[in-house]
Amino acid sequence: MPNRSSHSTRRRIGLRPVVSILALLACTAWLPAHAADPLPQERLRGCAGKKQDIERELRFAQESGNKNRVKGLQEALAGASQCTDAGLQREREGKVRDAQAKVKEREDELAEKQAKGKQKDITKAQRKLDDARADLSAAQAEVYR
Repeated sequence: MPNRSSHSTRRRIGLRPVVSILALLACTAWLPAHAADPLPQERLRGCAGKKQDIERELRFAQESGNKNRVKGLQEALAGASQCTDAGLQREREGKVRDAQAKVKEREDELAEKQAKGKQKDITKAQRKLDDARADLSAAQAEVYR
């Protein structure tokens, strides 16, 4: 009579190729269906892009049942109807100018802390400067959206 443990081992080894083949078949069945999906909608610019972003966020909020977020986004969408591309561009450029001023302020603070020489204060000022630079980069990226 064969040893049961060796019999079950052979069975498990024998199933591995079957499982691999099934996984491969599942993937190959998924790929054509996935490839047939339409391409994601092209990113719009200006006010149309802003409205598109609000509508996308609104769908997410509705799907997750976040009533407060839905209400706020509906108000934002209503306000977006007053948007003009020129006005949006001015607003975004204003944010860049504000962020540039904040970076300059943070650079001056860092220089002041470096002159005093306290490492703890220098580290904190450097972190604030890094945050201000990140905000500036984000504001600059928005100008071209």
